[in-house]
Amino acid sequence: MTIDEWRQMTKKDGALQIHVDRSTCHVLERALGFYKNPNHDISTSTNVTFVNECGQDDGGLTREFFSEAIRGLNTHRIDGRSVIFDGKMGHKLPSFAGPLSDRHVMEAIGRMVSHAILQGVHGMVGLSPAVQHVLIYPDLDTKPPILDVD
Repeated sequence: MTIDEWRQMTKKDGALQIHVDRSTCHVLERALGFYKNPNHDISTSTNVTFVNECGQDDGGLTREFFSEAIRGLNTHRIDGRSVIFDGKMGHKLPSFAGPLSDRHVMEAIGRMVSHAILQGVHGMVGLSPAVQHVLIYPDLDTKPPILDVD
C-alpha cells in the first residue's frame, strides 16, 4: 500500500474514506486491499468516491461499491488465476487454488461482507452453509451446521 492510498483510506468526518479508480483495478481488488487492514473500524459509515466519476455518496455509491465487490467474488479472476468462490448457487465454496491460499484474503472478505451488511447492503448470497458458518464464527471450536448430501 502506498502512502497516497493510506491517506485516501483514512477517516474524514467519522466516515471511512474509500477511493476507487475503476480504470486501474477491479472494485473487488480495491476492496480486498482495503479490508486486509484489520484496523479499519467496520462499524463506521463509509464515504465512497469513484475517481474521475461524478457523484456524491449519500448511500448510493456505497451500495454500488459493495455490490460490485461482492459480485466480483463469484466472477472476477484475481491475478488471472481463479474466482474466489466457485460452485452452484447455494453451494459455493472457496477456491483455495488461487488467492485464498492466503488466509488474510478470507479474513478481508469476512470484514468486507460484514461491513456491507452493516451499511445496509445485502451480503453474499449462494454460499455453502458451512462457508457461512466459518465467516460468521471464525473460532474453529464452534460446530458447523450439519450438511445434507442430498
